[in-house]
Amino acid sequence: MNFFHIYLIFLKVAFVVQFVLIIMKKQDHHGIVFIISNMIFKISIGLFIMIYFLLHNVIGMDYYDKMIIGFAGTILIYDAFYIDLPKALEIYKINFSPYTIIRDIIKT
Repeated sequence: MNFFHIYLIFLKVAFVVQFVLIIMKKQDHHGIVFIISNMIFKISIGLFIMIYFLLHNVIGMDYYDKMIIGFAGTILIYDAFYIDLPKALEIYKINFSPYTIIRDIIKT
C-alpha cells in the first residue's frame, strides 16, 4: 500500500469514530476536535482530487472535465479555510475573518 492509501484509511477510521461518538452523544459537532478533523479531511480530499486528476489520464475524460473536478477540490479547500478555520479560532476567542484580510492589507 502507498502512503496515501494508509492516510486515507486513517481519515476514514477517524471519521467513523467521530460519527459514532456524535451519535452516542459523547462528542459535540461544535467541538474543536471535530472541527479540526473535519478541516483536515476536507483539505486532504480536496488536494487528493486535484492532484489525482492532474497526474492521471482517465479514459473518456476531457480536459474540461478535469478542470471541473479540480474545481471541486478547490471548493473543498475553500470550505475548510473559510468556514471551519474561523469556527475553530472562535472557540479560542481569536478574532479572525478571512473575508477582511485583503481589506486590512490595503489599509496598511
